Amino acid sequence: DTGKASAAWQILKGAKKLLFRKDCYASSLHTFGSGYYLYRTGKEKEGHSKMSDIIHFFGLIGDRITQVELQAVLNRIGNGKSALI
Repeated sequence: DTGKASAAWQILKGAKKLLFRKDCYASSLHTFGSGYYLYRTGKEKEGHSKMSDIIHFFGLIGDRITQVELQAVLNRIGNGKSALI
């Protein structure tokens, strides 16, 4: 539904303004959510790439817990499950 997709995108844009300069962790999760949005709105390759990049980032900074949790989310998405959590 285009109306829902548009509303979701507006929420992501608004969240970006609040998060990006204040909290690297939150902005990274926002980027992961943006990737999920892209994946679910027909841009699977771009969305998957964005989510994978964030998972890699958490590995680079040594946050293994978040890395494993986000990888599990990405695996569920890849298995056709729609829920993020």
